[in-house]
Amino acid sequence: MMLRRVKATLGVLLNDERGNVLALAAVGLPIMLGCAALAVDTVQWVFAKRELQSTADAAAIAGVYGLIQTGDMETAVDRSISANQSLDRRRSVSAEQSPAPRDKDPFAVRVRLATPASMTFTSLFLSKPPVISVEAIATVVENGDYCLFALDTEQETGLKVEPSSSVEMDCGMATNASSKDAISAEGSASLKADMIAAFGGIEAEGISSSRVRAYGVKQKDPFADRDPPLVPNTGCPNVTVNSDDSNGNAVVLPPAAMETC
Repeated sequence: MMLRRVKATLGVLLNDERGNVLALAAVGLPIMLGCAALAVDTVQWVFAKRELQSTADAAAIAGVYGLIQTGDMETAVDRSISANQSLDRRRSVSAEQSPAPRDKDPFAVRVRLATPASMTFTSLFLSKPPVISVEAIATVVENGDYCLFALDTEQETGLKVEPSSSVEMDCGMATNASSKDAISAEGSASLKADMIAAFGGIEAEGISSSRVRAYGVKQKDPFADRDPPLVPNTGCPNVTVNSDDSNGNAVVLPPAAMETC
């Protein structure tokens, strides 16, 4: 008798269509919430990985500059990464000079970063947060066709354009001087070249229509394996320079001489 009553009750409930929407909503609500949570966590993951990759890229570039300027890669990488205050303190960092397959490149730097990911909903179900890992490799690329060199590496100005002078070149100019004003163009001086590069800094307001690279790699001496010829004593009506000053005194050409030579 009791069994018949149960069957009858179930039959009435199954045939009764009232409240179906509420039942379907109750079943589908967890699925909707799960999809929304997954979408939020996915967006957080993408943005976190993008920011971490940018940090690694900047650190690798800083490491290259550190090798060029002081030979200290690790300090430059640490300073670059520490500048990102939002980065998790539990991060792991590794920096390697001349990594494979660039083991023959003395300026190649690889930086690897790994940090726990901050996930809003996933963290509720995981005992440990997932880890985001990125890698960046940077190095220097030699470019430019330089026809004017200043290879001295002292803490002084390697190339200087005097006031009211106008220098225009179809090739590049470069210096290995290490001072903050390794290349300077004072006052009303005008400087234009295909490429202007310096191992040190560049302070020249008169530079126009030129590619400029300060604190770059040192240029190789094109005459390292040969003896340069002497400058002839004729050919320039205003000035002739043909001396080997052992005291290292610089020779400054006045604007008038540069305009006519």
